[in-house]
Formats: sequence, C-alpha cells, structure tokens
Amino acid sequence: MKYVNIFLLVLVHCIQVILTEDYYEILGVEKDADNKAIRKAFKKLALKHHPDKNPNDDEAHTLFVKLNKAYETLKDTDKRKRYDLFGEEEDDQKGGGGRGSWKSYEYYDDFGLYDNDELVITLDFNDFRRSVSDTYDYWFINFYNPQCVHCREIAPAWRRLSKKLDGVIRIGAVNCQDSPMLCNSEGIRGFPTLKFYDAHGENQKYYDNALQEDDIMDFVLESLPYNVFRLQSSDFEKKVHRRPKEQPWVIILCKSSSDCPLERPDRILLNHILEDISNIAIVDCSSKKMEMCREKPDDEEVIVRTGIYRFRNAEDVLNNKGIRIESTDYKEIAHAAMKQLPKPKSLDTQKFRMILNDLEERSSSPWLIHFIYDEDDEMTLDEDRKINSLIRKANMALVDCKAEFSVCSDYQIRKSVYVLFKPGKDTPYEINYGREKAPDVLNFARSATNARTMTSITGQRLENLLKKPNSMIFVDFFSPHCSPCLNFLPEFRKASVLIGGSIKFVSVDCTKNPTICNKFNIRAYPTGMYFNGSITDKHLFHGSHRDQEIADFVMDIVRPKVVTLDERVFKKLIYGQSPIKTIVIDFYANWCGPCMQMAPEWNKLGRLFSENPTVMIAKVDCEEHRDFCDRQAVRSYPSMRIYTDPNKYFIFTGLHREAFAFRDWVYKHMITVAKELDDSSLQNLINKSYKQPVVVDFYAPWCGPCQRLAPKFEEAALSLQAKGVIFGKVNCDYFRHLCGRHHIQAYPTLLLYRNGHPEDLETSFNTESIINAILKIVEDDTDS
Repeated sequence: MKYVNIFLLVLVHCIQVILTEDYYEILGVEKDADNKAIRKAFKKLALKHHPDKNPNDDEAHTLFVKLNKAYETLKDTDKRKRYDLFGEEEDDQKGGGGRGSWKSYEYYDDFGLYDNDELVITLDFNDFRRSVSDTYDYWFINFYNPQCVHCREIAPAWRRLSKKLDGVIRIGAVNCQDSPMLCNSEGIRGFPTLKFYDAHGENQKYYDNALQEDDIMDFVLESLPYNVFRLQSSDFEKKVHRRPKEQPWVIILCKSSSDCPLERPDRILLNHILEDISNIAIVDCSSKKMEMCREKPDDEEVIVRTGIYRFRNAEDVLNNKGIRIESTDYKEIAHAAMKQLPKPKSLDTQKFRMILNDLEERSSSPWLIHFIYDEDDEMTLDEDRKINSLIRKANMALVDCKAEFSVCSDYQIRKSVYVLFKPGKDTPYEINYGREKAPDVLNFARSATNARTMTSITGQRLENLLKKPNSMIFVDFFSPHCSPCLNFLPEFRKASVLIGGSIKFVSVDCTKNPTICNKFNIRAYPTGMYFNGSITDKHLFHGSHRDQEIADFVMDIVRPKVVTLDERVFKKLIYGQSPIKTIVIDFYANWCGPCMQMAPEWNKLGRLFSENPTVMIAKVDCEEHRDFCDRQAVRSYPSMRIYTDPNKYFIFTGLHREAFAFRDWVYKHMITVAKELDDSSLQNLINKSYKQPVVVDFYAPWCGPCQRLAPKFEEAALSLQAKGVIFGKVNCDYFRHLCGRHHIQAYPTLLLYRNGHPEDLETSFNTESIINAILKIVEDDTDS
C-alpha cells in the first residue's frame, strides 16, 4: 500500500506540472530572455489586457493575475531558478478571489521609465552588485517610483545627461516599485533620489539640490576627481619628468588663466575619460617665459600659440613636438589623444599557438585576446587601446577571425569577443559575456586572472574530464543570453577563488554545446552541477546566486556538516552513551521538490551547529530507508524533527524553512547547557556563586531581542563550560514574582552572580561579546 501512495504522490505532482501554464509562454518570451526583455513584454501585455481597459471581458481579471504572477516570478533570479526547476510553488497556485495583486492602468503606462533607453542602464537587485559594487566604474543612479510626478518630469533631463556623459561615467536607473529590497538596502527614503557612486561604490553622495539639468551636471562635475596639471616655466621640466616617460600628454595652451580653449567643466570630463592613460596639463600663455607658447622660441615679445595639442610621450613634450587638435569637444579631444596609445599587437595562428604553449608550461602571464570578426570601428579601437594601456598582470593582443578562422573555430568563437587565457595545464580560458567597454573588460580580466581553477569548456572536453577517476568538477551550464546566468557567472568565479585547491570550476555554453546539456537533462539556466569524483555522483545546486553560498554548497559535499543516518546509527546514538544529546533530522525523498529547495538551508543549519558537540544535524533518505521512516511514522516530505530521547520528538511547523528559523526551533527544544530555572534552582545557583561565577538570562518568550539572544547565550554557555562558569535562564512570563524580586525591569536582562551578589552584564547580543564581558569581570575579580 505504501508503494501505491508514493506512486500517487508522484503522479499528482507530474499532473500539476503538466497542467501548469508556462510563465515564459504567458509573457511571450524565450527561456533565456534577460530582465529587460521580460519587463518590456510584461508592460506591453499589461497595457493590452488590463481589466480597467477591458471592463466587459469576464476573463480579463484571471488573465491579468496570470500575467502578474509570471512577471513577479521571472523578474527575480532566485524565484525564476526555482520555477525553472520545480514549476509553480504551492503558494502561487492558490488562486484567491478579489482584485488580485495588480494595480491601476496608469501604473503600467509609466512602468519601466527607462527600458527603451540604450544609455540609461536599468538595474535590479541581482545585477546591482555585479555592475556597481564590484567594478571600478563611477555611477550616477536615479532611484525612482514610476508613479512619482517629479520622477517622470526629470526623465527627459536624465536621458540627455546619459548622452552627455556617455564614455565618462555610467548613468543608471532603479525602479523602486519593482526592486524595493535594493532601494531599502541603499537607504532610499524618497523619490527621485539621485545617488553618485565612485569606484567600487566606496564613497557615495546624494544629490539634494533642485532637479534642474544644469544643477545636476554641476553636481557630477564636483564629484569627479580633477587631476589636470598646471605647467609653469619654473617647474616645467620637473613636472614632466615625474610622469611615466612613455605616457601621452594633452596640453591646453590658454591666452590667460581665464581665457582657455577648453573650459574647466570640459577639462574635468576629459580628465576622467583619459584617467591613468594620458596626462592632461594647462599652460597660461600670458607669461612670455613659456617657450611652448611662442611660434618662435627666441621671440619673447609675441605670443602666437594657443589651442590644444597632443604629444606622444614626455620627450615630445620637452622638445615641443606636439600635434594640434582642432576640435574643442572633449570627446573628440579624448579620441585624438587615444590615437597616440599603442594598438594591441595582432597574432596569426602560429604566434597564437606559441602563446598557448608558453601558458601550458606556465612560462607566461595571462593573455587577454580580442577575437575580431568585423573590422573594428573607431570607438572599439579606442576601447582596445585603452584596455591595452591599463591592463595589469596580463598581456593583450588581437586575432582576426576571418584570417585565422581555425583558431576561432577551435574555441567556438562566432562573433567578436574578449577571451582571457590563463597559465596552466590544458590552458584554461574564460570568455567575457558582459559589456565590452574598457572598464567592464578590465574588471573581467582582473577577476578571471584571480580565478585560477576556473575555465570555459566545450562539451567534448567536459566528457573527457568526467571520465578521469576522482575528478571533482563544478559545472555551470548556462546561456549567454540569459540575464540570471550573467549575474551567476561572476559569483561562480568568485566562489572558485574562495574554494581554490583541486576542485575545477567550469562553464559550459549550452547554446554551443546542446548535446552535453541534453545528456545531463539541463532544463533551466543557469544550472550548477557538482561532480564529486565520478559522473554518477552528481549534485544539483539549489542555493542563492552568491559566492559564499556557492562555495558552501561545495564544501557541504566535500566536508559535510550534515550526517547521513540510517536506523542502526540512529539507535546507537539515541540509546548509547554518546555526548550527543539532541539529534535533529530531515526526513526527505530525493524526488521531492520542496526537499531539494530546503536542502541548502539544512546544510547551513549543519554549519551553524558544527562546533556544538551535543547537537547532531542529520538527514534520512526515506526512499532508501523506507522501513525506518515508516516506523517513525513519517507521512510527508520534508519532515523535520528534534529527538532528545527515543520516545520523544518535536516536529517543525514553522512557515519559513530557513536556517535561522531552524536554529531558533532547535534552541527551543534542545537539551541545553543553560538550564531553565525556578525559584528553588535559581537560589541553589546563587549559593554556588560563592565558588563559581553564575550567569542568568531573565527573558520573556514573546520578546524579540530575547529570541535573538537565546542561541548566542547557549553558545557562550557551551564555550565557558570548561572554565567553570554556570549558566541558567528564567522565564519571566512564568515566574513573574521571581523576576520582580530580582528587580528585572526589561527583557532580556543578563545578571552575573558572584559571592551571592548580582551584577549587570552589559554586552551586545553576539557570542564573542558575551564571552568577553563575562571573562573580563571574572578575570578582574581573580586579579583583585
């Protein structure tokens, strides 16, 4: 009968999946659509099918609720991943009457103010870190609400600003109605909020002036660094010699300090474009001492030369061999200056193979190769010159794929792209799938260089690697067109740095390698799959797309903190004399979707209790150990229980299956070091305080700070047990008169008793602070 029940459960689940409408089809987008495409598709359908616009259509409400559900799921990276793997979650399938979670027609008319703008980059919670926090770019971001009148009024000026500052800084926009978590984390309290970020977002400034275009531009100019030299005859040679000899110069010759062919605002913008790749200086030619200002060096009477000049290097500056730049537009001046930068060298097939050999033998630093299919335009050439000048710890070169087709074919390169080749066996490499502006490519090169154990890979090569015995390989199956994939890839790369060692991290592009992706039944992008020594021992990654969580997933497999139990081991632990007093078990089935979703949180719980010798976090596979699960009366999956003796257990009934919710549940029921006290037992401990320090937590079970303190208090008790410190706790809801006699005025209150007398223990609510506060008092008392 039990097999029939399991079969019926699986059958019902399969029928639900079949009957569930596909969210991608509802919105009319591909499965690898990026967030911008999803937003635009949703807006178009929302305006067409909104119930306010279709009052006579009985199906309009139902259809619009479906559209909204589809959008809310697919716009969020973690929800989208869970949907791709498991379909609709149970909560989403519960219909519910009423208006549903949608807004008025006007809301959707203004939805996504900047989605059609190429230069204003729309950011959401998932790509903010990758785009802003982890780069060397400067950003100016408009946090807005589409319903805000001022937000709509400023939109045209914001678009014009993005054109003016293209190539100088990044202009972004965040829809706070669509990404409330991001806006909360950035401290946004009103709309619009304009916020300026320097490199890595380390220094942030709020714009708090009038929403006028000129005022906003002035704020940007004030926020950018200004490193323009002022050259004078007295220190001319000295200043030139201080700069790198081969670095180009742009020198602006002015009639006077107040009459320059390039005004200060444009000099600031020019300086930022050419930062670190060219020196910029101004010369006041009202002084007749500067030879650079004279047409004839020996003629001290006539000032004939003003304008903007470019010089290849310091020697040309000292010898006054400059070339005049006719334009006074700062972008055109920057372009003229970049022409002086050396172009990356071109490689033919033979030279490219020689570089690969050097990398294989680890006798070369990494190489960033720009594979080119079409002849580069001037802007791309400028970017390549800039990258070539700024790249550190790596070399750069170009490969023309039309001339060297076999090289590009070997690496499945079908369009212009940047690839970083690294030293090591089989020459690991990574392809840049992000933006191709110089700051983005340089950031990719830096992070890829540090990720020594990560490589892109073909399907055939992956199969060969998996055939090798004891190969530990973590694979990211992805599509380069998928927005969550591009957010996951940098985190995957950083996780490889956190792990290091002998575990290979590889990425497989499923659009180029469909056979291998089909072989492993890849149905969603990105899909992380870890192979622990063999092709059969594979583990699917279900966690959030953060580097630490990805690394934790691998370490939970390599060095597990959750014990896999069977009935024999369980009985030995629960009936034996083991130091383990509390066993916490997840009863699961390997076909159960919610079980797989919960697994990362259960592993995290294992890490939280890994230092506690009295608690074991465990799991039981009920497919493999059906009889054991039946004898424990397990009726659904996952089923989480705490066992403190053979005949007593506590079932988790909380709403949130998260590690910290599990932790609080465990601390509520576990056999603790800090014992619950009543009137008599508290007095006994106070009597013991003449010989040993006693710490008591007076708490109320409904008190939030008390709940947060409880696990930290127990960890401190466990840590100080060997030092002879006694811990206890009093429930003041239950023993009100007892707490009153001890003058407890607030919860929680920590008292340290010595020689029968209490002393307030003032500390923050973390384990280390509690331990340090106790030891300080105890050790001071011992010294005195």
